[in-house]
Amino acid sequence: MPSPAVKSYFFGKGYKDLRDTIAEAWQRTLLSSRDSFRRCGEAAEDEWPQKLLLAFWLASGLSIFVFGLAVTAVLSLIHILILGVVFLVIYLAFMVVRGMEQAVLLVRRFIFVCPSCHARLPLPVYLCDGCGAAHPRLIPSEFGIMRHRCRCGRPLPATVLLNRGRLKSKCPECGALLAREHMEAKKHFIPIVGGPSVGKSVYMFELCRKMRETVSLGPSMTWRFLDANTERLYNQVISRMDSGQPPDKTSAVLPRAFDLLLEGAGQRQALYLYDPAGEAFLDAANLTAHKFLGYPSGIVFIIDPFSLQAVREQYRTQLAGTPGLRPSTASIEDTLTRLINVLEAQFGLGARDRVKAPIAVVINKVDAFDLDTQIGEAAVQKAAAQPDESVEQRRNRVIRASLIKWGQANFVQRVEGRFTTVAYFSVSALGRSPDRMTRAFEPRNVLDPALWILRHCDQSWQRAASGRP
Repeated sequence: MPSPAVKSYFFGKGYKDLRDTIAEAWQRTLLSSRDSFRRCGEAAEDEWPQKLLLAFWLASGLSIFVFGLAVTAVLSLIHILILGVVFLVIYLAFMVVRGMEQAVLLVRRFIFVCPSCHARLPLPVYLCDGCGAAHPRLIPSEFGIMRHRCRCGRPLPATVLLNRGRLKSKCPECGALLAREHMEAKKHFIPIVGGPSVGKSVYMFELCRKMRETVSLGPSMTWRFLDANTERLYNQVISRMDSGQPPDKTSAVLPRAFDLLLEGAGQRQALYLYDPAGEAFLDAANLTAHKFLGYPSGIVFIIDPFSLQAVREQYRTQLAGTPGLRPSTASIEDTLTRLINVLEAQFGLGARDRVKAPIAVVINKVDAFDLDTQIGEAAVQKAAAQPDESVEQRRNRVIRASLIKWGQANFVQRVEGRFTTVAYFSVSALGRSPDRMTRAFEPRNVLDPALWILRHCDQSWQRAASGRP
């Protein structure tokens, strides 16, 4: 996309003017010398006493040719040196401003990501606030160091240092309009992974609720949605859940991000949650479009315990009388394999390389039957503590052992072999099985996996994790 900005004088026209000025000086000197030699020829053909001018015009032509060209050469060199110094100062200023811009983006951890198509962007397209023209490279460049001048004459800030974020912007890939915070906020990306019917959507909505109601990094910091449609959907779903109705099944294989912003006390942190339909994990081809798997802060991998054959056999009788549980039919090993394949492609990993993003293995529906006494908080509290073992380590040990007991040793070995950081959690996204009752659901422990991920990617979340209600 060509830029509608006017190119800076120092990155285009300045060179042309220098070249034209020097060329004109040389041309004028040569023309003057040529004119003297012409007059010398005319004097040679004249009668006396006009022939006496022959020597004058000859000397004049030779002087202009020799000394005039020499003076022109010296003055041209001085001109070049003076403008060279000026241009050098301009270019140094360009490098300083560009470096400061990159430093600010790096220190504040600003990266540009589209919440609609999930493309990671080098830069969004900014729109002129005068005529609406699209500027694809509104950065210190040949169009200006601090500002670009639009074709309509409006000066536009070309750096974050001059409040560039006040301009409207859009994604260059899909054209979706972006909020300022999509560019100028520290970002965390958490995809929620799992097969159909594992409870990803319920988990995401309840995670959003608990984040907004109970988590903050400071007394004056509050949460809000960055997209009005997302907030509208959230309010509708939460209203239904408070009436005992679970959310509808996710149908979008490639969903828009649920983007929340925590702001206040001079800070802005954006949290992007991704809830693709479980069917996306039944076919590796569906996952190739999931660009958000190329930049995760961490991954929440949700398991329906009743998708495991050993657990279904153990609770066969109870399951027959609880149709609301709807066990998932997806294999957790197949889902993990497809996830790893996509991550390998996104990060260029070999078969033995490990993914650096932390992964939280989350067993959902722990409220069902007596699962809480086997893998829930009751089981963790009951388990004998080992020397110097934290509660988190004990939880990992208890849930990991249960997965192995249920025939998932290969899954445990695979996930721990391919990810550098793994933790295990048990949650209940609803708190009870869906039924005809209209009382609100009471989720359990939905914050723990997300806060664990945020602690690993940002130290500022340590106090949120330890100080939460």
